Amino acid sequence: MTEAIINNSALNDIKKSLNEIKNLLKSTNLNDGHKDKINLILDNIDSCFLQLSYDIKKMNNEIQLLYNKHKDQDYKLNRLPEEILNLKKQASKKRK
Repeated sequence: MTEAIINNSALNDIKKSLNEIKNLLKSTNLNDGHKDKINLILDNIDSCFLQLSYDIKKMNNEIQLLYNKHKDQDYKLNRLPEEILNLKKQASKKRK
């Protein structure tokens, strides 16, 4: 799931669908009044795609940040037994 978001496959699928809708609307032969409405729809599609693209990029950044935090916490957790052992050694040296 994360990889699908990061490589933007979901975004590309939506972009493909929006482009198909745009092409269908552009190919429709209507009078000028309807063409204005179609152009408005096309503008809205473009606007929605840009917002979606921005949101997905922002989400990708957040996912990457969480992943980096997870790696850092995992590293610290893996070092914990070693740190405990070192503290025990230090404590036993102080007792002597």
